[in-house]
Amino acid sequence: MVIGLGPGTVLGEERDPVLPVKDHVDYSERVKPGRKRKTADGRVIEEREKYLTPEQQTAALDFWRRHGVDFKMPGQE
Repeated sequence: MVIGLGPGTVLGEERDPVLPVKDHVDYSERVKPGRKRKTADGRVIEEREKYLTPEQQTAALDFWRRHGVDFKMPGQE
């Protein structure tokens, strides 16, 4: 969902104005509380997590349907 599907380039990497951007799903990002960690070079960074708002969840389901990806909703057998 982040990289996208279909023809074109990845969102944020548009170098050729003629190429379309791949179909993708927008997501939100936030800092994980209390999840700081040290990098290999000793810097301390805050971990981040991606999540979907209710509107983004609906868009994600539409994305998977549009691309023919078979999935089951929780609780479906």
